[in-house]
Amino acid sequence: MILMQTQDLIATGGTRECYRHPGDPSKVIKISRKKPFFKRKDPNWQEWRHYQYLMEKFGPLDFIGSYYGFVETCRGRGLMSDYIYDHDGQRSRTLEKVLLHGNLYDLAAVRRALNIFCRRIIEKNIQLFDLNLTNILIKINSDGSYRPVAADIKGRYANLEFIPVSTYIPSFSRRKITRRCRRLLARVGQEPVAL
Repeated sequence: MILMQTQDLIATGGTRECYRHPGDPSKVIKISRKKPFFKRKDPNWQEWRHYQYLMEKFGPLDFIGSYYGFVETCRGRGLMSDYIYDHDGQRSRTLEKVLLHGNLYDLAAVRRALNIFCRRIIEKNIQLFDLNLTNILIKINSDGSYRPVAADIKGRYANLEFIPVSTYIPSFSRRKITRRCRRLLARVGQEPVAL
């Protein structure tokens, strides 16, 4: 049983809370705020299944952190993953915060990195359907370059289509990912020239 304190809370999303692991600062524990009636509706289960699927199909991907399975905590069962931080040990900010504090970043370089990120997920047809500004972290490397990292990878297991054709038909999946990427790049002011 992992005992977590309020000060360990680092982020709150629509369905989950993220805590820094009190015994291992290189890890994060994601905990669902509500226990779903069906296991398949649990965002942690969806994310874990999609991570396993991606590892089986592609192996490690540098724009997705590693996941380590489930742990029991004082706040319920949690999914453990990498804590994404910059080269200096500071927590990587969400894309939303990077855009809000644009004077601290080279936004042109961030946009180029996002374009590369989008090209790669489209090329590999990786089903990351929830590409909003809070689900992408911008990691600063030691050479000053930027690397986007997806912080929410539920993908194919959280497809909200009535009939989830984009989960099973690659051409539909690629079209949906391309639309989501174009929308993301438009939101950050980047022309998606390479998509």
